[in-house]
Amino acid sequence: MLDAFKRIIGLDAEFRGALMQGYKNVLGIMPTGGGKSLTFMLLARCSPSGVTIVVIPLTALEGDIVRRCKESDIKCAV
Repeated sequence: MLDAFKRIIGLDAEFRGALMQGYKNVLGIMPTGGGKSLTFMLLARCSPSGVTIVVIPLTALEGDIVRRCKESDIKCAV
């Protein structure tokens, strides 16, 4: 599964792979359009009993992220 995941996601697959394998304290710095939202949303969706903390520096993005999480049935709080 991890090999398929790496092929689909692309450049940041190593970072996402570490998360999917259960590594703790992982830091990923990605450019605009690099898939940051997809990364934390997948993590939250795949481990609903855990807690994922996301820091969003722009208020404009906050509403969009909350909307996308709710559409994906991911519990979120601001």
